[in-house]
Amino acid sequence: MIQGYQDIRPTPEVQVVMHMDGWGSTELKTSTYRRVVEPEPVQFAGLKIFYKNDLKAPSTGIFTPSAALKLHPKPVYIQYQ
Repeated sequence: MIQGYQDIRPTPEVQVVMHMDGWGSTELKTSTYRRVVEPEPVQFAGLKIFYKNDLKAPSTGIFTPSAALKLHPKPVYIQYQ
C-alpha cells in the first residue's frame, strides 16, 4: 500500500510507524513482515493481529505478545482487533 517509502523522512514532530496489516497465520505474517517491513528504512515498526481472521483455516494460532516482539525490527506498536 505504501508507495515511495524511500522518500519518507522522520521529523521531530511525527513518529513514523510502518504498521503491517493483513490476515493470516503467524508463518504467513512473519514471512510478509520480513519481506515488507524489515528491509524498509522506517522509524518504527508495527503489527496488526486479528483475533478471529488470523485463526481462519489453515491457521493454527495467532501471535502471542512475546512471539510478536521477537520480530525484527521489534514492533513498537501492536494492534489487536
